[in-house]
Amino acid sequence: MNDIQNGSYLMAGGIWAELNRRKSFARFATIKNLLSSHITRTLYDESRADVLTLISRKISRKEYLIKRQDEEFNEQLHKQIASVESEISTLLAFVKAFDRMAEFMQDETAGFVEEWYKTKHQNLILNQLLDAQTELAHTWGETAFKLYGDYIQQQATSTKFTNA
Repeated sequence: MNDIQNGSYLMAGGIWAELNRRKSFARFATIKNLLSSHITRTLYDESRADVLTLISRKISRKEYLIKRQDEEFNEQLHKQIASVESEISTLLAFVKAFDRMAEFMQDETAGFVEEWYKTKHQNLILNQLLDAQTELAHTWGETAFKLYGDYIQQQATSTKFTNA
């Protein structure tokens, strides 16, 4: 493993440690996005490039063996060519799986962020409803207090007229 990959794993571990330390939903979304983009940019790109380089070498090896086969045909060379073709197919399948995994991670991150925004929007609506109910309760409280004050004043006034 080279130093860049070691650094990438350390950074990913540090991000996960930060994620476990802070349980805030907004921090979780930010850290998950950072982790996803960091892994996609470094580990995935480097690994994919290494695999594509290996595929290129295998194709060159196959071409060399075919050229050699033209010169001296034998069964062993034919087996070697078949073996190299199998390795190339396996490596290409590996690259395709890498691509699907990266696409899945991006889709997962996008879905996560979308859910986070939906939840945030729902919380905003609930807060607005709560504020409206609180304001309504204050209004009802003030109205009741005013009506009770008017009632007491009316009682006091009617008592004065009755006593007079």
